[in-house]
Amino acid sequence: MIKSWLIIIFIVSYFFDAIFLPAFLGFENSFLTILFLISVISYFGVDNSIIIHGSVLYFCLELLSGYYFGLLMLPFLIICLLIYLFRQYLNIGLPADGDGFANLLRAFILGLFCTGVYFFISNLINFFVYNASFHFRYSLMPIYDTGSVIFIVSALLFYLALIKLISRNRVQKRI
Repeated sequence: MIKSWLIIIFIVSYFFDAIFLPAFLGFENSFLTILFLISVISYFGVDNSIIIHGSVLYFCLELLSGYYFGLLMLPFLIICLLIYLFRQYLNIGLPADGDGFANLLRAFILGLFCTGVYFFISNLINFFVYNASFHFRYSLMPIYDTGSVIFIVSALLFYLALIKLISRNRVQKRI
């Protein structure tokens, strides 16, 4: 049931990302869908279903947004590998396993780290594989603007709080 809510949130995020924010606020690339999927893997961790669903959603996002093939999906898979290695060798627990502010803060810090790694790897793929310049529109590196950094931080916090709220309500209904 949680996964159906996550798909609905992804669709709503894509609506805001592709239609609402560019039309009304002037954000050409707001990265809401990317930040949503990063917040999902930073909160729930990595398992087979998240890798499969995330890869399919990133592939659909590449097709719908017109990005180069692999520009969104390959950094996602590398982040999944990094999170798996962190959990396996550094014994970092999942924020979804516990309750409280510390777990949400841990998911937020992991989400910020994953966002930076995601944009860096995306830039490398864009530059080395597709020989593209570092034009802002295609570079996917929004840290040049203070407003973009504030947008990324607030979107990650919003998505993590929403995921925490949805997962908590579902668990309480089962009990």
